[in-house]
Amino acid sequence: MASTGRQDQRRRYRRYRSTNGATLRLGSDWNPCSAVDVSGGGVFLETSCRPQIGDPVEMKIDVLGDFTGTVVRHAWNGIGVKFDEVDFKNEGLAMNLANPNRRRIH
Repeated sequence: MASTGRQDQRRRYRRYRSTNGATLRLGSDWNPCSAVDVSGGGVFLETSCRPQIGDPVEMKIDVLGDFTGTVVRHAWNGIGVKFDEVDFKNEGLAMNLANPNRRRIH
C-alpha cells in the first residue's frame, strides 16, 4: 500500500473537545490546567508545566474525577497524557462530559 504522507488518524478511542478545568500534580504541587481533548485512553492538558516524556503524573479533571497517567508528548500549549488504566468506563466518561457544547473531533 502506498503512503499518502499523512499520519494515520485511526485511533482506538474517540476524542472529545472539553472545556473542563483540571489540576496536574508535579511533586507536591497541584498546578491548574485545562483538559481540552479527552478520550478513553488519555487527555491533552493545556498547561505551561513540562514534565518529562515518560514521567508519571496525577490529574484531577473537573466532573470526570482523579486519574493517573504517563506523559507521552509535548506541544507548544501543553502535554499529552496516556491514562494508566484504560477501560470502557473512561470512554463513557469522555462521552458524557458536562459541557453542553462538546463535540467529537476524531
